Amino acid sequence: MVDKTDSQAGANEAAKRSRRTKKTIVIQQTQAENTANDDNEIDDKPDYESDSNDIGKQYSFHTLAKLLKLVPKLTTQNYYSWSAHVISFLQSVLHAMEHLEGVYNPDHPKWSCPFDDALTNAVQGTIDTIGKYNVNYLMINIIREYLTFGQVWSKIKNSLGDKATRASCWLALITQLGDTRMFHANAQKLIQEIRTIQAEGSTLGRPFADNTCKRSRARD
Repeated sequence: MVDKTDSQAGANEAAKRSRRTKKTIVIQQTQAENTANDDNEIDDKPDYESDSNDIGKQYSFHTLAKLLKLVPKLTTQNYYSWSAHVISFLQSVLHAMEHLEGVYNPDHPKWSCPFDDALTNAVQGTIDTIGKYNVNYLMINIIREYLTFGQVWSKIKNSLGDKATRASCWLALITQLGDTRMFHANAQKLIQEIRTIQAEGSTLGRPFADNTCKRSRARD
């Protein structure tokens, strides 16, 4: 009788151990599946999110400001030259032109807010706000509300890139060319000044012809 009771007790204990073992295996399998699913969710994230973060870290405000350090300060007289300089520098920065042209906006999957803000602040640093031909009014208009870099660029272009401003810049260059003295003590510097003025004219889409320079020399 005692042996039969012991046998039943042993059988019950073995069954309990078996159930506990099965339960442990099921829990471990469930945890493993959850971990695998989590890994898949992480792996399924688009690469562009990490790319945008990397770009934001690589091109901070200080990096972009240093890159644009050689850009002439924007005034009411030199928009076309200024914009040409800015674009030439930003073309070497990954995704910068897409932000400038508005291709990347807050709804775009590759949009990077920190990078866009860094671009805006860096370009604002190239705007003349105290000189004789300053555009401080434009800066005040820009910072009045939150704008993307593309919107800031459009505001500057619409304000300074119209036909009237273009004509004014052209006349200013003509006057500057006429004021250049032909009997300059330093011939090399004189040539550099004339070439600079010609380059300014080229950015307006109307480069000076050689006879324009000759007429200027004749007046002097």
